[in-house]
Amino acid sequence: MKRIISLALIVAVLAAFSSVAAAKLPGDCNGDGAVDNKDVVVLFRYVSSGEEVEAEENCDFNNDGAIDNKDVVSLFRYVSGGSAEETGDTEDTGEIIEKDLYIFEDLISLEKPEGYTFYDNYLNTGIESGAKDGVPDGTCFFNFMLQGNYSVMTESDVTPFLDATRNNFNNAFGPYTVDGFESYVVKDCPVTKLDWTWENGIKQSLVRIHFDGATVVIQFAGWADVPEGIDEFNDMIQTLDIIYEE
Repeated sequence: MKRIISLALIVAVLAAFSSVAAAKLPGDCNGDGAVDNKDVVVLFRYVSSGEEVEAEENCDFNNDGAIDNKDVVSLFRYVSGGSAEETGDTEDTGEIIEKDLYIFEDLISLEKPEGYTFYDNYLNTGIESGAKDGVPDGTCFFNFMLQGNYSVMTESDVTPFLDATRNNFNNAFGPYTVDGFESYVVKDCPVTKLDWTWENGIKQSLVRIHFDGATVVIQFAGWADVPEGIDEFNDMIQTLDIIYEE
């Protein structure tokens, strides 16, 4: 919140000199004087479908001379709480994880899909991720996180969860279609998997593996022009194994 307020103050100062030069606020893609989720949506639509943008001069958020999906990732990270100093070129993806059997936090193992590379810091997010080779960065990937002790999702939780997700982006992605929800157990650990598709064709999947006091979260996102990604992700999830022993 402090960051957004400080940016608003900067805009106010720049406005005082508008007779000399137009204000430029990196990330303010819709030109409303603030940098927030609305700008992420506008930039995403501009990059993915060429939809007109109000303030194109503010869209090269990572300042690498191009407006592309790297800017979408950097801007999303920023409005989600990242620092302005961390929004440089996202080319660095960290160390490559070479093992064919991927092990996360000594809790789970998965067989790495063919045609994917695993990184310990994908797009400078600090998150271990697998990304499809040969497609633009950020268009087909999944990431792994260790989070708090979530309650196990049920079918009655699906609609409220997706409605809240949609509302976080001001309904900009349009309606969604639930492609499937399943709940099962792997070695005494509850596992849930929710799949859905946004109106623009982007497919997402959320997998949660529940342990005592912690939850492993695996999230997939694949743009419409990489339709095979969700099937490859599903094949990988079928190899899930619990390796943690108390």
